[in-house]
Amino acid sequence: MAVFNLPKKEYAVKYLDKSTVKADGESVLVMDEGKEDAKGKFGWRMIIKVKRTDETEVLLTVTASAYRRIASMYGNDTKNWLGKTLRMQNCLLGNGKVGLIVGVPTP
Repeated sequence: MAVFNLPKKEYAVKYLDKSTVKADGESVLVMDEGKEDAKGKFGWRMIIKVKRTDETEVLLTVTASAYRRIASMYGNDTKNWLGKTLRMQNCLLGNGKVGLIVGVPTP
């Protein structure tokens, strides 16, 4: 996976998450191969740059389970994800909190 450095000032919203998704089911376009991040609170994760429909670029944290969902459609090599669409979906988690599910559009 590629390592990239992103200037903070380029991004009005640095990370795409449940509070910044514009609409349930918002689609984004993968802009880079991503990089593996240090193990997070809930396990392995990676960070990828994505482009929203309004052309703004933000970062997206991809957890291991989201990685498996995306890889099932686009393959394990993140180079194959470039230019592909991901779908953001807010959902109610078992603990009663709202979480963000990252997946791929259904064909």
